[in-house]
Amino acid sequence: MNGPCGRCRSCTAGRFHLCSDPGRLPTIMGGLPRIALSGEQVRRFIGIGSFAEYAVVPEPMCVKIAKSLPFDAMCLLACGVITGVGAVLNVAQVPPGAAVLVVGCGGVGLNVIQGAVLAGATTIIAADVADQKLKQAERLGATHTLLATDLPHQVADLVKGGVDYAFDATGAPGVLAQAFASTQPGGTTVMVGSPPAGHPMTLDTGLLFASRRLMGTQGGDSSPGRDLPMLAAQYVRGRLDLDALITERLPLDQLNEAVHHVRQGTVARTVITF
Repeated sequence: MNGPCGRCRSCTAGRFHLCSDPGRLPTIMGGLPRIALSGEQVRRFIGIGSFAEYAVVPEPMCVKIAKSLPFDAMCLLACGVITGVGAVLNVAQVPPGAAVLVVGCGGVGLNVIQGAVLAGATTIIAADVADQKLKQAERLGATHTLLATDLPHQVADLVKGGVDYAFDATGAPGVLAQAFASTQPGGTTVMVGSPPAGHPMTLDTGLLFASRRLMGTQGGDSSPGRDLPMLAAQYVRGRLDLDALITERLPLDQLNEAVHHVRQGTVARTVITF
């Protein structure tokens, strides 16, 4: 993540998450590689190189936090947490008392659930195809869980007419349309997961006539300098549970095992320790 330039059209309109400064991407990517191996320049994954013991990053990518905060929890903030919570607070702006559906209870979806708790939603429905993920969703604030089969009908059995807000954190083709059809007239659906690029989406256009809205987001429409300190403060106050997201901690030499566990869907988050 990187801070906004503060000068472009989006920034001057207050939409810092959409910063269009042409120098921003090269800054995120670190410009020319600052690391070399045997005389050859080495580029880091998305400009971070997060499996390295040390990283050289541009100053705008850094956000200061208190020294007392645990790094193994704080390392989760800048991706899955800020995206999930941001989708609720920044994008949908869920009000207190709302009914919310979260589809996909992995590392991002679990934080959508936590965001809904922070927003004061009174009905939080978690849906997934894996029962063990639903148990974790309950621990983090879901009031109802669904082993997903036919979401619109399942949701209607719990909330007459559908939910106020639906969040698709799966990125799986076809799921977004089911989440959209699970909202009540006037409801809002947010695509949080990343579907395959260029993949078409089919919606029942008749549902749009009832003032339903479909929204997208990138990183929870967040501004790192604003939102990361807020999330860290919520953790300190006990209102954001980062420790429960960590399924396992593994040393760097077991990195391949960690990736395998993620692909199996058996972990929420794995933290690599040094």
